[in-house]
Amino acid sequence: MLTESNLRCFISLAETLNFTRTAKQLYMSQQAVSQHIARLEEDFGFPLFVRTRRSVTLTENGKRMYEFWAQTFQEYSLLQEQCLSLYASHAGALRIGYQDWMNFGSGVSTALNRLEQAHPDIVAESVRGNPGMLLQRLAERDLDLILIYKRFVQDPDTFRQLDLMSTPIMLMISPTNPKVTDEATLEDLVTEPFVLDAFPTEPYADAMRRAKMEIAMCGLKPSRIIISSSRDSAYTEAELGRGYVISTGVSRISSSSDLRKYPVGVDEHIVCLWNRDEEVPLVEEYVHLLKNAYQSVSTKA
Repeated sequence: MLTESNLRCFISLAETLNFTRTAKQLYMSQQAVSQHIARLEEDFGFPLFVRTRRSVTLTENGKRMYEFWAQTFQEYSLLQEQCLSLYASHAGALRIGYQDWMNFGSGVSTALNRLEQAHPDIVAESVRGNPGMLLQRLAERDLDLILIYKRFVQDPDTFRQLDLMSTPIMLMISPTNPKVTDEATLEDLVTEPFVLDAFPTEPYADAMRRAKMEIAMCGLKPSRIIISSSRDSAYTEAELGRGYVISTGVSRISSSSDLRKYPVGVDEHIVCLWNRDEEVPLVEEYVHLLKNAYQSVSTKA
């Protein structure tokens, strides 16, 4: 049976051609070295060394095996060093992505403060971005976990997922729109144009397909769809009276904008996503703290 100890003995003996020196290098007895070499030769099915009273030399097959395993162990050692370095750099860091334009409440900061109390040397990196960018960076292991709207998670089985909270989806429209009166209801406004912001680099066709999904989800019937270049531009279009946007109760702009808000009767869920085979120990710990923090907030509410 090939083992690392057998192979290390072989490589060392092939280089020293001396059982005594190999035993000293590997901190074992000469008898143990002989046993490792014997087992290896038995596994290979041919001798690796020619032994006489005065010398130890490699056989031709032994030379070929040495060239292969010496190179293999060199590459293995380099790979192990790189993996250890990467693991060490990630073990003390946490890279969190947050969806743009959202206010996540006190749960995020509460969980992070508790994590930093438990691990004073932790380095927490926070990144804001659109859902497409965050999902891509998470898949590429450039982020450890992300917090986004659940509707953007196209394949739920790709990542592990924790539901954090729900928030009402609202139609937001300019008060200058002629249909916006004191008596106006959602039904009076659903046929107005719908303004959707495209993600950076998102093809027009994909943005239009996403717009139709959101319309269907909310039961809206816009007369036309306007694709805007950014979230800020979409809100500007709505403020100018060109149509309405869809937002939620945790949107930063919905809490500060003068746009009128009409709940559509559907809730959006905010979720935390992380990779199923995540190897960073802090991720699971932070997810657990997030769960407790949001449950505490929900209970108080």
